[in-house]
Amino acid sequence: MKTYHLLLAVLITAIWGINFSVIKLGLKEVEPFVLAGIRFLLCALPALFFIAKPAVKWRWLIGYGLVFGFGLWGMVNLGIRLGLSAGVAGAAIQRAVYPVTRQLGVSRTAVALCLMLLMG
Repeated sequence: MKTYHLLLAVLITAIWGINFSVIKLGLKEVEPFVLAGIRFLLCALPALFFIAKPAVKWRWLIGYGLVFGFGLWGMVNLGIRLGLSAGVAGAAIQRAVYPVTRQLGVSRTAVALCLMLLMG
C-alpha cells in the first residue's frame, strides 16, 4: 500500500471516530432526528452541484435518503442520547456494514471508505 493511501485511510478512520463524539456533543442542544436531518441536509446540498442524480425515480431516491439518513442515523442519535456511548455506537454501525457487503461480494474496506467519504 502506498504511503498516500495509508495516510488517507488513517485520516478517514480518525474522521469516522470523531464523528460519534461530535454527534454526542450536538445532542446536548438538538433533538436526535433533527440532528440527523440537519447533518444529511448539509452533506446533500453541496453534493447536488457535483454528483449527477442516479437513474432511479425520485420517490426511491427520497425514500432511501429518509430511511438511511433520517431513520438509521436518527436511531443512532437517539441511542446515544439515551446513554449509548459514542464508541459503542460507532462499533455497532461498523459491524452492521460487514454482513451486507459480504452478501454483495464487496470489499468491506472499499464500502467503509466510500461511506465515510459520503457521510462527511
